[in-house]
Amino acid sequence: MGRLPLQFSGKSVTFRVPFNVAAELAVGPSQSGVTFADSSFLVSQEKPFEVHRIIIRLTAQGTPSGYSSAVTLEPQPSTMDERVHLNILDFSKNEKLTKSTTLVSTLLNKATGTWEFEEPYTLVRSEGFQISVDTLDFPLDIVTDSNGQPQVVTVQFVNVEINLQGFLLVVAPPSEIR
Repeated sequence: MGRLPLQFSGKSVTFRVPFNVAAELAVGPSQSGVTFADSSFLVSQEKPFEVHRIIIRLTAQGTPSGYSSAVTLEPQPSTMDERVHLNILDFSKNEKLTKSTTLVSTLLNKATGTWEFEEPYTLVRSEGFQISVDTLDFPLDIVTDSNGQPQVVTVQFVNVEINLQGFLLVVAPPSEIR
């Protein structure tokens, strides 16, 4: 037997199509229960979606003096993943993937930057995840202005980018022909 299941729901898996479901959400400091839109992580395809990993990226934004709107801070504050908590629920099965709100830093493998599943987690049509975000206070960051001078900037919000990566399953039709 290979690394991945050869059957789904009693039917042979004939092949897998690489697939991802991604969404992003801007969240301010000290917020609680900010939820991605219900449709963000809803499976709407006819084929089952086998989730192999969840990628979570946090991008801090702030407004240095001389700028009229927020910009991506470079370099990024190193503690953002210790200031953002996620709560993940499979709403169709009423199963929590996190018992409570969990720090991003504790979900991610330090080497890969992802939350890898040992076994694929399969969602079928009209199933999906509800993901909510809580944040702590955001840090001050030091950026270099256009004159090369250091400047203290407050992180105003963070883009929480979540990507479910895996495969759509193509199962054998009754005729066993692809």
